[in-house]
Amino acid sequence: MLRLRLVCGAFVGALLLTACPPSGIVCRAGTERCGLGCADLAHDKRNCGGCGIACGVGQDCFEVPSTGPDAGVTGECRCQEGTAACGGECVVIQSDARHCGGCGMACASGLVCQAGQCAQSCTLGVTERCGSGCVDTRTDVRNCGGCGVACDTGQSCRAGRCTFDVVAACLSTGQSRGLSSTEAAGALRNLGNAPVALAQAGDTLLALDATDRRLYQAALFSTVPSQVLGQHARFNSTGAAPNHVVVRLPYVFVLNSEAATLQVLKVDAPGGLVLDAGLGGGLALGTVAELAFGANTYPEVLVPIGANDFWVPLYGGQGAQADAGQKLVRVDVTSPEAPRLSTEVPLGGLPLPTFDGGEALPRPYAATARGGVVYVALNNLRPACSPFCDVAGPGALARYVPADAGLSLIALGAECLNPVWVSAEGDWLVVSCAGRAEYDSNFLATATFGAGLALLDGADVVRGRWTLDCQVDAGCVPFTPGRLALKGGKLYVSDQNFGRLAVLDVADGGLSDGGLVVRRGQGGAQPALTVCPPQSGSNVSNVADVLVVP
Repeated sequence: MLRLRLVCGAFVGALLLTACPPSGIVCRAGTERCGLGCADLAHDKRNCGGCGIACGVGQDCFEVPSTGPDAGVTGECRCQEGTAACGGECVVIQSDARHCGGCGMACASGLVCQAGQCAQSCTLGVTERCGSGCVDTRTDVRNCGGCGVACDTGQSCRAGRCTFDVVAACLSTGQSRGLSSTEAAGALRNLGNAPVALAQAGDTLLALDATDRRLYQAALFSTVPSQVLGQHARFNSTGAAPNHVVVRLPYVFVLNSEAATLQVLKVDAPGGLVLDAGLGGGLALGTVAELAFGANTYPEVLVPIGANDFWVPLYGGQGAQADAGQKLVRVDVTSPEAPRLSTEVPLGGLPLPTFDGGEALPRPYAATARGGVVYVALNNLRPACSPFCDVAGPGALARYVPADAGLSLIALGAECLNPVWVSAEGDWLVVSCAGRAEYDSNFLATATFGAGLALLDGADVVRGRWTLDCQVDAGCVPFTPGRLALKGGKLYVSDQNFGRLAVLDVADGGLSDGGLVVRRGQGGAQPALTVCPPQSGSNVSNVADVLVVP
């Protein structure tokens, strides 16, 4: 069983998750048996639309609707982005000597095609000759790191190795999926049983698993395209309900929410306590320290400020145990192998707005830092939680300035109920609001109210919103936003219920007229990306985390 805050007013429930089969090959959601393994027939270029159906040169496998009694999705081979269809082939007219600069424009014998023009040799300095074409093997997805090494669907080529630009964790089905910056989706890959939080450690993807209580590892970059996101054998045990991981190599910091501990691991730790370490690629991590926050504190995330400090919001337990939380605490990691608690900032006295003038609990859920200031997302719930913690009032952020111990409140308005995640980049701050949700017996959302995003500028003023009020009865599929990632003005927002990923742009026309532009998602030109398959039985599909690969 997994203790998971589904946030219908921070509802604390339990979901049964698919466990590993005791023997034999049992394929997980979204994949089919192919020979001695399982394949994602909608995205696997080696098994596109059926086992053994391989896409040709210059093609990728794209998801398309299927027909018949078991209608769903399947795969179809199509030309990759950046290629052109010439005579039934998918070619790159910038480097194909048969179609140099355009279909049928062949170079004379002995010449090469460079930048769409015929030439005696490759002379640009950043290219090398592959066949009769000049390519940059550092960035060419069809010749990544070497001639003929073609990255898989959804992958990009960086410094001669294949990777993904974005990785999503599918908590409900124990999988991950990578995507390109153009939203092309790669094949599903197994990743533990319930990956809940992701982080990058060099060439390695780290994934905390909520049911297995382990820190798993997978390949994030590889010269072998099929190995990207392949899970390594190495893993380390964690405490109960691991929730957040931060990397500062050679150290890896893991926050265990239910166990209420900060676990410190180190690469190649001499004499370190190596828990359940396996063999194979990845990082050889050993646990070298552990810090306890206290019973019923439920620490949520680690917020780094400077080289030596983490700030951690404490959510608190239920009922009478809630008082153990409602705080922001500082962890001094000047000596990473001897972390210690120092400053404690009570949040219970903040003047939270309520709908009826009654009491409210802040319930600090997530946090981030911008310009040396800590911003904490406050659920703003009613004190009575039996069995639900209902929304007491509009969402809010706590703003804490460590330099002068200044604590204040930022109101987010009634359009933002239940703030659950917050991310910063440059002058912008984005808050995801899970809203007040209604669920059916399988914990599938049937309606959301006050859900969406709030975008704040450098003066902490709300400049843009994405409103996601939705009811199934009105023909809408509710999007319950959770964790999000903001990078380069592009925003990826996870859906905690129907396995989707929304993509938005932060409009940068100046802080006075900034806003959110929906590219994929409710109100946008295209629907949100479906990246995680539904869990068998309940049909719940939780995108637990999203990582943008720098």
